[in-house]
Amino acid sequence: MAEVFGIVSGVLGLLPLCRDGLGMIKDVFDATNVLQLAVGRVELQRDRFDEWREIWRNEDGEVDIKFESYAKSNPASAKRILRQLALLSQALFDARALEEQFGFKPDRSNRDSKDLSQFRLRSGQELTIETQGPFLERCRINLSFMKRCRFVFRKKDSAWNDLIDLLKEYNENLSTYGPKPDLEKMLKGEFKLIRQLQLKELKRLAEAAAFEAKHSPKGNEHIGRYHDLSLAAQFSAVVKFERPHAAIKFGMRDFRFDQSYIISSTPSSTMALLFDYPVKKEHRVVLIEWINNNDRDQERDTRIKTLMLATPKPGKLLLPTCYGMVEDPYTRKYGLVLAPPTHIRSNLPQILPAGAISQKRMPVSLRELLEGKHPSCLHKLDLGIRFALAKRLVDAVHLMHCVGWVHKNIRANSILFFPAKNKPSSGPPGPASGFPQPIGYDEPLLVGLGNARVDDLVNDPGFAYDSKDQRAALTRRPNDLNLDYYQHPDKRWNPMIRYSRAHDVYSLGVLLLEIGLWKSLDSIVEVADDDFERTKKDFQSLTMKLNGLTGSIYGEVVRKCLAINVRERTEKEANDLSKFLTEIATTLDKCYA
Repeated sequence: MAEVFGIVSGVLGLLPLCRDGLGMIKDVFDATNVLQLAVGRVELQRDRFDEWREIWRNEDGEVDIKFESYAKSNPASAKRILRQLALLSQALFDARALEEQFGFKPDRSNRDSKDLSQFRLRSGQELTIETQGPFLERCRINLSFMKRCRFVFRKKDSAWNDLIDLLKEYNENLSTYGPKPDLEKMLKGEFKLIRQLQLKELKRLAEAAAFEAKHSPKGNEHIGRYHDLSLAAQFSAVVKFERPHAAIKFGMRDFRFDQSYIISSTPSSTMALLFDYPVKKEHRVVLIEWINNNDRDQERDTRIKTLMLATPKPGKLLLPTCYGMVEDPYTRKYGLVLAPPTHIRSNLPQILPAGAISQKRMPVSLRELLEGKHPSCLHKLDLGIRFALAKRLVDAVHLMHCVGWVHKNIRANSILFFPAKNKPSSGPPGPASGFPQPIGYDEPLLVGLGNARVDDLVNDPGFAYDSKDQRAALTRRPNDLNLDYYQHPDKRWNPMIRYSRAHDVYSLGVLLLEIGLWKSLDSIVEVADDDFERTKKDFQSLTMKLNGLTGSIYGEVVRKCLAINVRERTEKEANDLSKFLTEIATTLDKCYA
């Protein structure tokens, strides 16, 4: 018991100290005005440390309080946490080592600092009840000393990178310790910080995370996380702040179209063959999504979406890459030229007579599958595949909201699947609608992008539009949103309500309900009922069937999404919504078949 008490007191003393030390090192780099990559790398590790430290906060918001109970039930793990924090503290506060090994030269004598080398932590020595008090005190003295200093980086070989590598190593070790459910939530919520960052911070984060992904040792389990974080920061910077390039604009003559290429369940979309792209004499299969509106700003709006979607982004978003935009001068429509999965590149199905459309390379929407209209899915899809799809959709919507994107059109028609990679058709070679190629359920694309917009809470005018003119100015196309049963009753009753992330969550809940039941809701509920609240209650009643079909965990996730509160738009509500989505995503990971 005495040892556990010593571990707890040591850890509780070191947690705030390490946080202050990471902030201090970041400020030292920032003061030079030239080491922005180093600033970003330390900032990244400080933010990762904050996320890990957050798992020890109790329900009343008190930091670090939960650690004591964890240490009592997991003393060995708690002891390893103490060691990693001690190593991190020594790297941060050994002023003499900072000068001699990493080139941090202070503008005053190091005699005012305390020696930490006597603790020999890197040689395997552990902090004890007797030594941790003096160690903590010396760290605090050195922190105070270093805050009074100005540093000059005297070494020309960028030795400070070795220090950041050391901080990164200890920080990554810490992120593996703690209650497993809390660690899972931490990983699910790692992108939420992006939502609050400004352009300069997003660029710095993107550069730092890309550096870590590139320079981490091969096999490091964090490489993928750093890579996704870098892409998410890049995408968020383009979504919220800047348009760095001009959009490519194609003409109708650049494509081959045919009626048999139209996607039946999504009339606004069609497959086409793009000629001479990306180089002359190379042709590429594309998906064109037409923006169906007659607003005067539709060209500008389409161009903005083109630039956003052309930006590299994490695969978790399920958003297609955009090659450019196209204008049809006859219908006065603009379209997004989107990329299907990488294995769908060439050889569109041959042009066939009406009623004999090939399914070899044509996508199928989730709507068609739910209605049993596609030959490959006449029976209910395997529960494991449906769970995997639901998890990917929840993760995608969560990440979209973190980067500042509101989809506004989450529905079964907006989920497209293409033929699977490396899976031959069950029928004879050549186009044959009766023997479709197996569907790639692991590569869904989230389309229906004509209504999507930036979600800017800071500049948000409020819960509702004050006037028709304001609504038009903010949405640019106030009348194009299809207010059907996928939309929250409040929005259906009053279209003047400004669309928020919470509305996306409700639409996601309706979609998850359909995936769980494997039926479109308009086939089992009177969705045309003018009492929208009654329709919502009917949906809630249907969720009880999920307990027997998919399990109570999945059913509870759907019920929470359908019960989402959309009436507030404060900063606190925004943070609570991010936590809500993290909880939903983590809970859904427990569903297996």
